[in-house]
Amino acid sequence: MSFRTIYIFLFGGLGLIVIAVIAASWLMMEQIKADSWIEHTLQIQEDAREYEVLVQDMELGFRGYILSRNPRFLEPYATARADLPRMQERLQGRVGDNREQRARLERIAKLLVTHQILIDKALDAATKANFEGAVLLFSKSFENRIIPDLHFEFAAFQREETSLLAQRRAEAEALSDWMLAAAGVAMGGAVITLCLAIILSRRRYLALARNEMTLSMENSELVKSMRRRAEELAAARDEAEESTRRAEALLRDVHHRVGNSLQLVAAFLGLQANQSDNDECVAALRAARDRVLAIASAQRRLRISESGDSVEAPDFIKAIVEDLRVNLQEVGPVTLESSSEDLQLLSKDAVSIGVIVTELATNAVKYAFPGNAEGTVTVSLTSRHDGETYVLRVSDDGVGLDSGNSTLSGGLGSRIVDRLAAALGGEVERTEFAAGTERPGTVVSVIFPNPRLI
Repeated sequence: MSFRTIYIFLFGGLGLIVIAVIAASWLMMEQIKADSWIEHTLQIQEDAREYEVLVQDMELGFRGYILSRNPRFLEPYATARADLPRMQERLQGRVGDNREQRARLERIAKLLVTHQILIDKALDAATKANFEGAVLLFSKSFENRIIPDLHFEFAAFQREETSLLAQRRAEAEALSDWMLAAAGVAMGGAVITLCLAIILSRRRYLALARNEMTLSMENSELVKSMRRRAEELAAARDEAEESTRRAEALLRDVHHRVGNSLQLVAAFLGLQANQSDNDECVAALRAARDRVLAIASAQRRLRISESGDSVEAPDFIKAIVEDLRVNLQEVGPVTLESSSEDLQLLSKDAVSIGVIVTELATNAVKYAFPGNAEGTVTVSLTSRHDGETYVLRVSDDGVGLDSGNSTLSGGLGSRIVDRLAAALGGEVERTEFAAGTERPGTVVSVIFPNPRLI
């Protein structure tokens, strides 16, 4: 047998397998559809049984009330009657493709309306202590064949669904038989293809054996070349890692030096304030000193993550608040607390956020607790809308919005916070924590988008 003949049989077998696989796939999809229709029919039957049980519960509850005159029997009646419209709507939706079943459901609904009208009249009579009249009104449902017709329609509905179920199961079984046939064809084609492949492989083996020595030598050279390349890549990786470490160390040193330089500027401003006799000038210089210290604190507290462009928010917020505890410990007996979700801040935004925290917390400590009163200032950073929005919140339990706080009354502090928030693409909300109380407190929220989603 020539190679050409072998290839013809080989590709013929493969074609047979492909055709069988395509047919099996199509049959499988049809099988899945048939199974879904079976499941659909079973669900309709289950809903129809539940619908009929609700009708029976309504009827039995009303009968129990009429016979025993005990209002407790009206509870299952009321529950069943409230659930009937929902069940009617659900069944209508499920049989939307079956005009005959939809018509049956409409007849059932009309019978139920008539039945419920008689029950309502009977209940009205019963509430007036006319139980005999209520029984006579209820018995009209039997005289007018309302209840027997309801049972008849429910039985017809279930018979139709049972018939559809049997039909769909038969179709599913037929599809299963065709799938087995397609699988048999595929297996037959696979056996033929395998036999031809064995013959072809045997003939190829001798040719491959002749080239084995050459391939072995080439493989040896390739292995050597790959080893040399791996060593070069490892050396390059080590060099890159070392460069990264040096860059990170340099960046940390730069942040530290910038922070120290800003602290030196703040010290100069403090000295200048101490030498000034003008109270307004002293206040302005000290406010400028505090803000430069805020920037210096945020700069020194930057801890860049491995990605190189972000800062761990919990560590950063905690560090800023720790600096504030040290700097503000002489202002008064105020407790500073902080919390943050596990969020990432862009390094370019971290300093602005640190300044906002310092500005808001400092002003809260200074103005929210007059008379050296005790209190708590809380700094938190959370996320909303699945991380799309960040909320930086500084709250206190002090005297509230009328405290004279410059971040609340439109002073320089307020303008600084507003502009920094705008630079982050956010906005500032100022509210009282517990309005109407002696110490309503203040909540300042800076709401800005997640910078990684912009």
